Amino acid sequence: MTKPDPIPLSERQLEIMNIVWQRKEATVADVWDALTRRSKIARNTVLTLMQRLEEKGWL
Repeated sequence: MTKPDPIPLSERQLEIMNIVWQRKEATVADVWDALTRRSKIARNTVLTLMQRLEEKGWL
């Protein structure tokens, strides 16, 4: 039996994961702070994206 493909990440989710991987661990506030330096994004959006990453098994 072949292993299923991993659940793909959106561009923004990958951006979040790169921040988490770089820092080894990060809170929603940490990620939000890092992302807002690059572009405008709501804190609740970061929270939702990180919750979805957790549901997918990435966090």
